[in-house]
Amino acid sequence: MAVNVSAVQLMAPNFVATVAEIITEYKVDPQLLILEITESAFVSDPMRAFLVLTELKRIGVQLALDDFGTGYSSLSYLKQFPVDIVKLDQTFIADLSRDATSHAIVLKIIELAHLLKLHVVSEGIETAEQAAEVQNLESEYCQGYYFSLPLNAGQLDRLMRRSSAGTNPCLPLALDQSKPIFPTVTPPL
Repeated sequence: MAVNVSAVQLMAPNFVATVAEIITEYKVDPQLLILEITESAFVSDPMRAFLVLTELKRIGVQLALDDFGTGYSSLSYLKQFPVDIVKLDQTFIADLSRDATSHAIVLKIIELAHLLKLHVVSEGIETAEQAAEVQNLESEYCQGYYFSLPLNAGQLDRLMRRSSAGTNPCLPLALDQSKPIFPTVTPPL
């Protein structure tokens, strides 16, 4: 399960203790929890961010650098902070097949991430063509409306029940594309 964490939350005095308490209370395997942090969390107090992220890694949580390539983006973050996953921002994916520059940037970020032993999630996948393109570039994971629109708690529960019944709830490339998982889901306004 991936959870977005704001810079304010990350820098809160008891954030790591709160995460550890929730993991214990709900008997969650910390390796199954991914905290997604944007690069803005590193700007105001990089030393504090490093300490918090290091403590989160100590309790076994995975860390994702969200929206990589935009905002305050710096390659030094990949070196300085103990992240496991780079989430490639959708702005690069949108024009991937039509724009040589976007293609080159995505290819090199994926290659760099792999050299650093990081996983890559390509964000904003909206078409089969985009999904195929990032797979060809060796992005391990994808997310976007192509796979599912945002889900409410009940829809997520049904999806997870399908998973426990032995079907694959999250890889539409392995499913019949003519039958979406939730055909009546509409995006939030």
